[in-house]
Amino acid sequence: MNPGEGSKPDRLPSGRHGMPRELVTHYQRQRLLEGMVAAVSEKGYADTSVADVLERAGVSRTTFYELFDDKLSCFLAAHETVVEELLNEVRAACDQDARWLDRARGALGRLLERLASEPALGRVGLVEITTAGPAGKRRYRAALQRFAHHVDEGLGQSELDLPSPNPERVAVGAVAAILLAEVKTGREKGLPGRLPEILFAFLVPLVGPEIASRQRALADRGLVQPDM
Repeated sequence: MNPGEGSKPDRLPSGRHGMPRELVTHYQRQRLLEGMVAAVSEKGYADTSVADVLERAGVSRTTFYELFDDKLSCFLAAHETVVEELLNEVRAACDQDARWLDRARGALGRLLERLASEPALGRVGLVEITTAGPAGKRRYRAALQRFAHHVDEGLGQSELDLPSPNPERVAVGAVAAILLAEVKTGREKGLPGRLPEILFAFLVPLVGPEIASRQRALADRGLVQPDM
């Protein structure tokens, strides 16, 4: 998903195109989700209307309501695609042959680069979802739990001696708090440069301050060196 400001997803060819109905429906749904992300990142969830989404997606109002009950249901689905995209980015950055600390640094660095290059993802995934009422807040918490589960899976395959039970939730929460503050104030472009301190905040609950400090120093110098 690359919903740049003012961008419109590619439209279906006009006239008789011979595409299966299932594919047409999938394509229309994808365009509506991308249109929602683009509109919300530009205007905010509260000020985004269905008409704003339709304008960016090039899809009829009738089709919209065939696929979604209302603006909220479309937005929640769009948020789900953003979360999945960011999770896939994190997974792709994890070299399974590397030590866990190296994988963590690489994955976090990739996430920061993606949020910096596509600000709409952070606006929708972190900021605007929390303005969409109780359902949005529940979805936000569920997204954090998905990232925490991914961290937990990686930790389960490492030899790290964890200092406390369920530290992955604290670690993910610490990162999310920093990202939320930066994206909310429009400073997402600088996120890659803040990798050392964000890595430190992530690692402290998982491995303690001593190892986290060493990893921060290595990240400051652009190095990778496992502590184990």
